[in-house]
Formats: sequence, structure tokens, C-alpha cells
Amino acid sequence: MIWLHKSIANKREYYKFWNNRFIETRLKVQRGHLTVLRVVYVPTEGREELNKELYEMLHKILDKANKSDNIMLTGT
Repeated sequence: MIWLHKSIANKREYYKFWNNRFIETRLKVQRGHLTVLRVVYVPTEGREELNKELYEMLHKILDKANKSDNIMLTGT
């Protein structure tokens, strides 16, 4: 479950768990839609093959996002 502040919880159109590292949420905002993509920690050293797979998945998700949406990429 994705927790949103009560002031915007009713603006959520959908959310999707892509896998254990990517969560997508689409919100209706004043000027259209906002797609928020939450990315869990991606290691930067010593895991080149894993990083390649993660970035390929990120591109796949972004390619599927509505082209008129504003996109916010967040991470930890």
C-alpha cells in the first residue's frame, strides 16, 4: 500500500508495483496529471549487471508513462 497525505489521497488515479524496486503512482493535479515513480536504492559500484537491468526497467516504465504527464522520479 502507498501512503499519501489525506489532502491528496483522493487525487490518486492508480498505483502499480512494478517490482521490489519500482512503484508508480499517478495523481490528478490542477494542470493535468503527475506520475510519481519511486525507485528504491540502486547500488552504484560493483553491480554493473544489476544496474544495467535496473536502468532498462526504468526506461521501460518511463516509456509506458503517459506522454502528457509531468514525471517525478524519487528515490532513496
